[in-house]
Amino acid sequence: MKTLLLLSLLNISTMAIGQQRTTTPVGRKSSSSAVKPTPKSSLQASPSAQPAQSRQQPAPATRQAPYDTYQADRTNVTVIDREKRYDYRSVIKLNFMGLILGGVNLDVEKRIAPKTSVILTGGIYPYGVLKGSYRVGLDFRQYLGESYVPKGLFVSAGGLYHFIPYDNNTTSAGLVNLRALIGYQFVTGHFTFEVAGGPAYGLIITDSKNLSDDQTRISVGLLPAFKASIGYAF
Repeated sequence: MKTLLLLSLLNISTMAIGQQRTTTPVGRKSSSSAVKPTPKSSLQASPSAQPAQSRQQPAPATRQAPYDTYQADRTNVTVIDREKRYDYRSVIKLNFMGLILGGVNLDVEKRIAPKTSVILTGGIYPYGVLKGSYRVGLDFRQYLGESYVPKGLFVSAGGLYHFIPYDNNTTSAGLVNLRALIGYQFVTGHFTFEVAGGPAYGLIITDSKNLSDDQTRISVGLLPAFKASIGYAF
């Protein structure tokens, strides 16, 4: 009987210990589940913070955009002002080639469009091999690139008539010169310097009575044309 009582007491004690072991994890789970709502509240607060950061980030871009626009406008205005210093409407020029041949040749360039001008040429030869002769001409000029008239690279086309007396002024001849030129005109302040060259077609017309009708018009053919001049723009 004593043995049965001891065995029954051992069974009861083991059952009590087993119940304690099973109940303690339940308490832990309940404690952990009670703590979990805390990080949820922190996560719910984070979305409200993110829009604030997104609203603050575009601020430097909004300040930078007007500054970039201001810098670009200032640069454009500076370039335009620098170019407009040479935005003259007229230029008077002296041709060096006429001085070599004993004459004085003047060109008057007049602006008729933003990049187009017309040039009137006149000259007299008081001394030298062409003494007593004179010349008149007309050219149209187109400036290339972004420069204002009368500065920069240009192309031009026109004609020139040179009256030449000979035989003690009893006979005369006229040289008709059709030409196309390409050149460049430099501008420093009001002063200009121009160089140009290209092909020209020459035709001599004379009124000599000793020549036949076929001989009064002599085709010279293609000739090189060159000019260099210094001038004053206003």
